[in-house]
Amino acid sequence: FGMNLTEEMHRQGINVRHMGLIRDKFWRKLKGSADFTFNGRKVITHYDLTTQIRPGSQIRVNSEHYRVSDNAGEEMTPCSFFIDCPYSKTSISRQSIWTGETQDDKKSPKIRLLILSEMVCRSLKNILRLYLRQASRKMQVVSSSVLGGLITDFLNIITGSSLLTCEFWNEQLYFGIRRRFGCWSVSKVDRCEMFDSTRPMLLYIVRRFTFMLGIRLTKDCTSKFAEAPEYFRFVHDDILEAGPRIKHNLCLKNFADAVVLSSQSNAAMMESYQVEVMGDDPFVYWAMLERNGSYSSINRGSGGRNFDGRYSGAEELDIFPGPCVNDTLNKTVNFFCSKQCRVKSKKYNNEVDNNSCSIEIWAKPTAGGKGTNRCALMASQCAIFISREE
Repeated sequence: FGMNLTEEMHRQGINVRHMGLIRDKFWRKLKGSADFTFNGRKVITHYDLTTQIRPGSQIRVNSEHYRVSDNAGEEMTPCSFFIDCPYSKTSISRQSIWTGETQDDKKSPKIRLLILSEMVCRSLKNILRLYLRQASRKMQVVSSSVLGGLITDFLNIITGSSLLTCEFWNEQLYFGIRRRFGCWSVSKVDRCEMFDSTRPMLLYIVRRFTFMLGIRLTKDCTSKFAEAPEYFRFVHDDILEAGPRIKHNLCLKNFADAVVLSSQSNAAMMESYQVEVMGDDPFVYWAMLERNGSYSSINRGSGGRNFDGRYSGAEELDIFPGPCVNDTLNKTVNFFCSKQCRVKSKKYNNEVDNNSCSIEIWAKPTAGGKGTNRCALMASQCAIFISREE
């Protein structure tokens, strides 16, 4: 089409994530027809248009422009909708409707097709990367054979030579586009027509897809594909090189700093409260992560299950969030004073040295005012109370 879509959007200060919204602004003919009544505002539809237009959308009927009403009480339904002003021409049945926002509609079909093709390329790239990450995580290694196999599978899905083409385009790719570019980027009508409508852009899609992923194809494959692109079947030997593409304007130092910071963050996340506690080899450790209905608080310490805690039965378990914000198992238990909630355990006797015993507990009082004492822990030789002074 003589233009680079992404460069033009960046030049105008528009993020590529808004492609779906921009595509929705260009004129297109709606699937279905409607009945218009002279001097009337209610339009009777013969097809559900709620997935193609919405309140506030501009429509064109017989060269006249109207807006779908967004007034309260004039709800749009699968069978009808209201326009903002009375229909000024003769009553007509089964009339075609166009929708769009641009002043000129001459190039709208081509631009809509170009934007759709670009969204297809970018969504394919993201889905392929997701598959590659999953494969690497499962195999615990990055394999060139797996990479080449996935790339050829995706290229065949694009051309239509794969048995999974129909299912992939109608399911994964359709929802991938809507998730990345918005629900109005492609409608439910586009879902069934997306593969066929992009056939004229097949060369463009494959070239953009391979460019964005740093994929190089052999010259023989490129020439044969250009001669007969539809239903062309790629094989593993067609891939000359597959590697990451580094953008020329990417600040490598800032990127490296971000990678280091992310690694440090992941390491800090791994150092959870439970890891810190278990590092001290406690004799009794009740994490209190049990689900509702449990009667025992499992002892994760060296004392073993003989020192499990016993809930009184009136507690509220499995409460989220708990006190440790960087812990994936961040749960807690509610103890109600009125129900005398508590956790009991057998006596330690001589299992621990009473002269060198340390106790740690996390508790958040939620009831009582000045002068109220709350018992957080009671043992044979000591107790921990929480008081409040105002």
